[in-house]
Amino acid sequence: MFSNRLFHACSSVAKAVSARPTFIYASTFRAMGTQPPSRIQDELAVLQKHTENAKSSSLGIEDLWRHQSSDALEDAKRFPPAHAYSGRSVPVHSGKVAEAIRSLDGILGRNRFRYQLRLQERHEKRGEKLRRLRSERWRKQFAAEVRKKVQLVTKIRNRGA
Repeated sequence: MFSNRLFHACSSVAKAVSARPTFIYASTFRAMGTQPPSRIQDELAVLQKHTENAKSSSLGIEDLWRHQSSDALEDAKRFPPAHAYSGRSVPVHSGKVAEAIRSLDGILGRNRFRYQLRLQERHEKRGEKLRRLRSERWRKQFAAEVRKKVQLVTKIRNRGA
């Protein structure tokens, strides 16, 4: 449920956006006694910087468009779109193959790729799969609870009790 303050903030932001489509003022949030979320603050800073640059520069609209397009192309080259192997590929910088392999090994471990590959070697009956998934869920919950208890005990010990 939305609180009245949040609803008021959203409607004020919508009014600010419709009035000035280039950026939202942080004063809208300050007037209500709230802080804008950090993501919005980041976007505000970027938009204000671009607006100030556009006002202060003597470039025409086409020059600004050309500049923005070149920036977008550079970003696209640095961060290409995802593909089937994007989560399992690592660039090799200046011939450091061992470092790239270690990095790839870490990625594969975090994604549990080898585990899933081993599971796909043979067919698993539906009932066995459900039993295995239930067991995995329980083990994960149990490990999380044990971790919380250990952290609590460590915290109490550090206090000197």
